[in-house]
Amino acid sequence: MRISSKAIVRPQSVWKFDPTGLQPGDVILERGHSLISKGIRIFDRGRYSHALMWLDTVNFIEAVDMGVRVISYPRFFILNPTEWTILRHPDPNIGRLAAAEARSFSHMKYGTAGAIATKVPGNWKTDPAAMFCSQVIAAAYENIGAPLVSKPSSKVSPNDLMRNSVLKKVTPRPLVKLELSEEDQKEADEWLDRDHAYTKTNMACELEASQEVYSLVYGLYPNITIAPEYRLSCPPCSFSEALNVIQFLEWETASRISSVMLPALEIRGYFDFITADLQELTERLERQNAAVSAGQCNRAEMTELKDHYSETVGSHIETEHRHRNNADVYDTLWIHRFQLPLFARMARMHRSIELKLSTIIEHERTLIHNCTQRLNSDDSFPD
Repeated sequence: MRISSKAIVRPQSVWKFDPTGLQPGDVILERGHSLISKGIRIFDRGRYSHALMWLDTVNFIEAVDMGVRVISYPRFFILNPTEWTILRHPDPNIGRLAAAEARSFSHMKYGTAGAIATKVPGNWKTDPAAMFCSQVIAAAYENIGAPLVSKPSSKVSPNDLMRNSVLKKVTPRPLVKLELSEEDQKEADEWLDRDHAYTKTNMACELEASQEVYSLVYGLYPNITIAPEYRLSCPPCSFSEALNVIQFLEWETASRISSVMLPALEIRGYFDFITADLQELTERLERQNAAVSAGQCNRAEMTELKDHYSETVGSHIETEHRHRNNADVYDTLWIHRFQLPLFARMARMHRSIELKLSTIIEHERTLIHNCTQRLNSDDSFPD
């Protein structure tokens, strides 16, 4: 339930999330000021207009007009901390399970009709392949058997999560204040709009490609029932589910879907979006390691590098494990279920990402170690 609007002020300081103060499954409520955000608050009779969830050590998941996306916390710059509230489930294990479930919703479409239907009476035609912001959160907890409120997730608004849920408010807010240089203030109106910044990324291209391919193959899936323990529906409701459902289909249907989906993904560059970002990060880490080793960084720069990569390395380890598991699953499906080219290509993509992340993690650990050693030494530093 969030529509972006560019900031028109140039603040001298902003606030950012402190990832060390967040736990997987934490729910963040935001008070927006666009015309639509104000309308949401009026109809919902509450303070907040948008909701998102913390997934791991770096990423949030949120449903916005372009769809359900995973987005890293450095993209969030906050002007007024009082317009944000963090809520937490009393059981951290349930929070972790909900975060894992929420990730499966990524790349679904945004459910405008569903959002309106939560508060506006009428015969609204909702799309099962689309979700709105608070629905992502409520459905994640609902699907693991830990509903937050006493109504279906498709009827939960952002303010229901504040008023009527089992979630508890986190105080103080896990935010840190950053003073902006004059140069940063000039660019503030661009990077304060996280939607605008996100549209320039490979992650946004990946989201768009997966939505297009899902729409292309949706009509090829039969209407069948899958055992409840798999928590899958067919026809599928998302690109991720479309991939997972293939293993339960008859050979002819699975082969036909694979023959359409694989070239469609290739043409859109789907298999290269993530690896391109990882290659760029690898090269940046190599340059930074070389600069630290050559004594070209001052104390403040090395402290910033050490703190930054100390935060990101944990998320990269978790992501490496996830892609390793995905590669193993597709390898197993290729060997023991269907020898579909789609499965083989997905396995290669996940294995490639796993290997690139392994290299990145090694570089991060080396950089953290070198910065720590230099900072603890008596060596002089450049100005």
